[in-house]
Amino acid sequence: MKIKFDQRDKLGSGGFGSVFKGEFKNDGVCLAVAVKRVLLDEVNANEEKALRELETHPNIVQLFHCESDDNFRYYAMELCNASLDQLFLNSEKKYDGPIPPNIEVFRQLAVGLAYIHSKKFIHRDIKPENVLIKRPPRQDEETIIKWADFGLSKDVNERGTRRLSGIKGTNTWFAPESLKNAQEAGKLRGTVKSDVFVLGLVVGYLFLNGEHLYGSEIEVHGNIINQRPIKIREIATKLRECNAYNILSHMLEDDLKIRITSAQVVDELSNSRGTAHTPESNNHLDNFLLDSNRIAREEKSHRIAREEELRRLCALENSSDLTIEIEKLIKKGIDIKAKDRFRKNALHILCELNSSSTLIDAIILLIEQGIDVNAKGNHELNALHYLCRNKTNPSFMDAMKTLIEKGIDVNATNKYGENALHFLCGNYSTSNSEEAIRILIQNGIRVIPNGNDPRSILRKNNELSNTEKKEILKLLDKAALAQG
Repeated sequence: MKIKFDQRDKLGSGGFGSVFKGEFKNDGVCLAVAVKRVLLDEVNANEEKALRELETHPNIVQLFHCESDDNFRYYAMELCNASLDQLFLNSEKKYDGPIPPNIEVFRQLAVGLAYIHSKKFIHRDIKPENVLIKRPPRQDEETIIKWADFGLSKDVNERGTRRLSGIKGTNTWFAPESLKNAQEAGKLRGTVKSDVFVLGLVVGYLFLNGEHLYGSEIEVHGNIINQRPIKIREIATKLRECNAYNILSHMLEDDLKIRITSAQVVDELSNSRGTAHTPESNNHLDNFLLDSNRIAREEKSHRIAREEELRRLCALENSSDLTIEIEKLIKKGIDIKAKDRFRKNALHILCELNSSSTLIDAIILLIEQGIDVNAKGNHELNALHYLCRNKTNPSFMDAMKTLIEKGIDVNATNKYGENALHFLCGNYSTSNSEEAIRILIQNGIRVIPNGNDPRSILRKNNELSNTEKKEILKLLDKAALAQG
């Protein structure tokens, strides 16, 4: 078997199986993974289907491999550092590592859930334990929040609903419609909006530092049914400061017709960025000044929202309409060079996250419309750096050639003195690895810029076989020797 683990090294367990820290062996290379073990007669085909269809999204835990023996089904999954509930423990299992600001955790979870729903799945087991924290292997990368445990996921029909066989989920993490119909087995319909409500509970839990928005465990069910989020006042100021109060309120609507969708949550979070909460004033002059400045603020808000929408499209849009949607936003007068708070522009995000069939056309469009191909983002990364981190991109080779043709500096280094070759050696894992490195060398990339040798990174790349590593090392050795 390719999956190995020690039963003493258990990470967790539940009704659907146990999870251990282990390793996945492929072509002689070992990768540290989380191994989920499930009895064969309890295997949920929906979870495996969901993971296979959703695994390319950065906010969803990745599935590497599945296999079975006579008794169990084993899943080799992306190993993360902690779950959200571990932030608030008072034990040795407490997580004290890096974590994004609360509003950024909210945004990442919303983006991931919107992607799940766009693929016609309902998660149905949203809770803090199923939100994982992934610390980056490199200092210049951000901590990522990921959805996990799709053991209760279901396909949804065109209306976004799924007939269930009674109540699902865990403990206090329910939508009101689930609780109200819990006694009507077979009549309850799960909806994507049920997921949205429970995401709201998780967001409240995060802002409340580990407390439930609807009170103690014995109060939660009654308060949810009776629409009493009794702890909302404790975090109202925090939520308003980051323009999230109204969004959360819309997520917690009891009426499904009024409750917003996950895609709308993402849009509202995007639209709220850059705007400030202004307290009401009883002074007539203050009100007049507020009114006179409101138009300018609203115009700025709309512009920022459109710029954020461009970056969101570049991250998520995988349809043939990507360039059409970008052109629509350009016509609205956006600043195509605008960057997010991580200093990433639309080209950076496109190269890092997008796998659309029109990726090349989108890259060309952005550059032709004035975006600087050599602009640098967080930690001084350029578009080629970001592209070399996007190892799931089927258009990687053509995208790299396009950036080079458009004049990108292949020798640009980040704040740690690393060029694109370092990123490629550490991240890329397909049969194109050698060809990609050869193209970079042919276009003048320095193999050892400022004494920073990427070959040590390559030797630690667990996704390449030893044979592939040897061939690439020969190529790098030859180039390094030639470059003196």
